Amino acid sequence: MNGRKNQISATYPGTYEWIFDETMEKPWPNFTKWLESGSGLYLIEGKAGSGKSTLMKFIIGDRRTTEALKAGSTTPSDEPLVLWFFFWLYGISMQSNLHGLMSLLLHQLLEGNALTTIQLL
Repeated sequence: MNGRKNQISATYPGTYEWIFDETMEKPWPNFTKWLESGSGLYLIEGKAGSGKSTLMKFIIGDRRTTEALKAGSTTPSDEPLVLWFFFWLYGISMQSNLHGLMSLLLHQLLEGNALTTIQLL
């Protein structure tokens, strides 16, 4: 289930720190403030091979992501559950279609919430 994520290279230290830098002037919306707001979509786009997947792997693995989500939560005592999926055109069909997306997100949701899993069973 983590095949594509595991294939994405780790970042060189410091490479993507700018995404969390609130002091740096950027021509796009502040990412941390967006996480804290809990609303809308944040579009990350670019050409093939430009580092979108590497950036996303960095974001989902960084403690500042969960800290910002907690800060914006109405129930900050709860640990945020970050779900992810990396579409990959050249992978197996489950890595490039809606069925694969839904399967992995459901798997992560149930894996991250034992109470929900027990209630479903």
